[in-house]
Amino acid sequence: MTTQGFAGSVSSALSIIGQPAVAAVFTPANPIEPCNAAPGALVSALAVTGADRNAVTWNLPGDTANFALSSTNIVAGSGRIASGDCGKLKRVTATGTQQ
Repeated sequence: MTTQGFAGSVSSALSIIGQPAVAAVFTPANPIEPCNAAPGALVSALAVTGADRNAVTWNLPGDTANFALSSTNIVAGSGRIASGDCGKLKRVTATGTQQ
């Protein structure tokens, strides 16, 4: 028995929405904070660019003695900047997770 083959072609459209990469922005980017800054004094504000407008949950791992997280701001910690850290460059990492 001979089977007849069927030839043909097919096409379909795919819709793609390009979205910029998500990045954290610090304002100011390189703050200088006095060692006697009051607890809670603003050090830098956090924002996100390229996001899909969903909420971002911030986390501040690392040096939580000198600095703290307050909403979307990095602020001076409750004990101010420790005298042993005064005048030293401190690297603070903030991580944001978008829902």
